[in-house]
Amino acid sequence: MASEVIREYLFKLGYSVDKTTEKKTNESMFSATLKANVLAKALEKVATAAVVMVKQFGAQMDALYHASRRADSSANNLQALEYAAERVGLQGGRLTDILGGLNDALQLDPGKKGMIEAMGIDTAQDKAAVLVQLMEKLFSMNDTIGAKFAGDLLGMSQQEYLQLKRNRAEFYKAVEDKQRAQKDSGVDMDKAAEAGHRYANALRNITDRLAALRDMLSIQLVGPFESVTKVIETSLERMTRIFGRWAQTSAAFGKGWQGLKDLMTGDKGGLKAMKEAVEDLQIVMRAKELAPDYKAPEGEARKTAPGLSQLQPAPPKPAVASAAPLPATKAMQMIPQEGVAFAKAAADRLQVPVEFILAQLRNEVGPKLDKAIGRFNFGNIKAGKGWKGDTEEKTVHEYDKAGNKFFMKSAFRSYKTPEEGGKDFADLITRLYPKAIGAKTPEDFAKGLQMGVGGRQYATDPKYAEKVAANAKALNPTIQNTNTFNIQGTDPKAVAANVAGMQDRVNADAVRYMGGVMR
Repeated sequence: MASEVIREYLFKLGYSVDKTTEKKTNESMFSATLKANVLAKALEKVATAAVVMVKQFGAQMDALYHASRRADSSANNLQALEYAAERVGLQGGRLTDILGGLNDALQLDPGKKGMIEAMGIDTAQDKAAVLVQLMEKLFSMNDTIGAKFAGDLLGMSQQEYLQLKRNRAEFYKAVEDKQRAQKDSGVDMDKAAEAGHRYANALRNITDRLAALRDMLSIQLVGPFESVTKVIETSLERMTRIFGRWAQTSAAFGKGWQGLKDLMTGDKGGLKAMKEAVEDLQIVMRAKELAPDYKAPEGEARKTAPGLSQLQPAPPKPAVASAAPLPATKAMQMIPQEGVAFAKAAADRLQVPVEFILAQLRNEVGPKLDKAIGRFNFGNIKAGKGWKGDTEEKTVHEYDKAGNKFFMKSAFRSYKTPEEGGKDFADLITRLYPKAIGAKTPEDFAKGLQMGVGGRQYATDPKYAEKVAANAKALNPTIQNTNTFNIQGTDPKAVAANVAGMQDRVNADAVRYMGGVMR
């Protein structure tokens, strides 16, 4: 196309066009165009990568900004200490938590502040310097005494204290190396942290406005989409009825065909099979408008008729276990009302007694449920990448596969109400730990939480199931931790009532499961 335009232009000017020259010109133009396209794509990739990099850097600097403000320390010093701590084996973010806790104690605990000042340390200076000077004082003490003070004043474990003491020369060298690198690069991390904080807030404002726009559009579209959804739902329901009746009819025809073959081979049972097939077809054909709640008149539907029970309505679900009154035990009275509301919301969905949920929660957040991380997060559910709600971060201990304890920093979910937390907890269990649903004992419930989808474990504690069972017994002494019961030395009437109760639960479960299959 371009060569034709150039040729026409040259002709108009009175020039002749040499074929060889024209070919070279075209090849040169094609090569230049190709290189331009490649360059444009490369620049586009570079720009995209730059945007991602800036966004990630902004998030990191925003986190550094908040950490430095909480610790009352410069971003440069905080980053240098964290860098050095990781070099001597501490978990990432751990020293930042320790420094933040130290500043909190200096502001809120006059006793700890006085103790530190009594050691000759100026608590008004940068808290990074306070921490380094305090650690030097503790390192000069006997290991037992120093570790005790480190735990009381800094919340530091014995392992962490000894790790820092044994490697303090390497730790201080790493601090100096990082500070030297910061100085040589000419980057002021405090200014960078402030800039990252402003950038992160700008992104949050954009995200909030986009979310508001999305919500407004969604509200406007709910009406039209609701009517479309009803049409689809009605169509699917009708198709289900039609295919259900087709399946029943096919089963009856199949039975009749088998009866006919038996007759042809001389089997006397063939005639009886054909007769039953005809009766099945008659019952199916009399089902009024394929109604899913149709029930055959008494005497028509034989107990042995295959598939015909699907024409009867599913039995009602058994009463939810959480509706029963809770025992007034000492352990139960320690539970706050918010925790009970959380447990009831979860128990309703998981079809287990409330005591099972509370027993598991006690194991997670203490007998009073006062160690929950995140608002109304009594299950201590961590916030993954897909969580869009509020979060709270904290360093917690975990166990590896060998049973060894270690510390790591994690983000946990927060909820507006206890009921919202309970429902989210139940949704999590249903999705990832289905073996815990409908458990008959607290021990089985806890074991189900350790046998999740894809080998997941709700908790890494190897004695998790035993602890949950003990908690349930403390909440309600009448709860059985196994599926057996003792009949020696008991009242015969009580034994009979116990047996009858267990039989009722078994029957109710069977009805519930069959109801789920028939729907």
